[in-house]
Amino acid sequence: MRIVGGFIALAVVAIVALLLWPAPDGARKSNASQSPAAASGHGPLAPDAVLAIVPRSEFRNPAGPARFVLSASGREFYEKKYGALYARLAKGPRTPEENFMLARILESCALVPGEAPRGAAHPIKEVIEGRRAKLAAALSPSDPDRERRLAAFDAIMRNPCEGLEQLKSTRAEIDQLYRDGAAAGDPKARLALARQELREAMKEKGRNSPMPKLGDDQMALIRLSLSSNDPTTALEAVDALMFPFGNASLRDSDGKPVEYGPLRNAATLVACDAGYPCGADSPQVAGACAYSGHCDAASLRDYLFYYAGSPHDSQMVARYENALRVAGETGQLSFEFFPAPSPMVAIFQ
Repeated sequence: MRIVGGFIALAVVAIVALLLWPAPDGARKSNASQSPAAASGHGPLAPDAVLAIVPRSEFRNPAGPARFVLSASGREFYEKKYGALYARLAKGPRTPEENFMLARILESCALVPGEAPRGAAHPIKEVIEGRRAKLAAALSPSDPDRERRLAAFDAIMRNPCEGLEQLKSTRAEIDQLYRDGAAAGDPKARLALARQELREAMKEKGRNSPMPKLGDDQMALIRLSLSSNDPTTALEAVDALMFPFGNASLRDSDGKPVEYGPLRNAATLVACDAGYPCGADSPQVAGACAYSGHCDAASLRDYLFYYAGSPHDSQMVARYENALRVAGETGQLSFEFFPAPSPMVAIFQ
């Protein structure tokens, strides 16, 4: 019995020694990544905690079920399936929003006198095939993402204006459709007219002239649209903010200038819930896979938080996304216009 007891005592000593012995650096890092803060996703983490992050395999909506769903026409429009949609909308009758959609299709696909071709200038089939062949030749046969990258290339090379190559229109016709939609109450059509006014103002003043000024009515329209429960209206409002205004800039609740890139990404994530295209074949996600090999993102959210943004950008996106969700639910937007350009714009004013 004394012998058995001796073995037990030695085993206990050995176990205690192993527990107290300093762990190798690699093991310490591994254990640190399993701390309560790391496991729960809350609390401060060491910078190298980012090494433990992997993209999720499926989209998870952080705010519960969607409260707004795109119409059938809206889904077709934002998926850029313009051919069949144009044929239907051109015949009429149209809702106010569909007037906006038809105008945007004409703006995107039609040949308009005095304006550079857009969709009509999409690469022809032979050019696309040549580019695909070059991409295939540049990818190693052993690349595990080879087929996914080629499939992603095919997705981003799809021509949204296919079948509309001979479509013609005029600026007057397009603007009238916007006016018809705006008069009937569609905020996206009103935003489109405001953007057209700003473009014309910049064109008339020239490159070295003062930056365009945002009118009070335009500020009110943008803020109202950012508060819309239709997230695609909020997206259009964000696009209206891409101009460098000389007299105003949008500020957050702390008075800091709102960053356009993170704001647009946040607005897009909110729109994802409503049916806006945000899957693996959406332009940003597919482009990153095809050209950079960033193919493990199954959704735009995965791509933005795993591949595209710095920790700062990711935090800004999360903050803006929350503000837009609250605004969409309550109508109360925490962003305000400040009567001065953003600091980056002001130095060139």
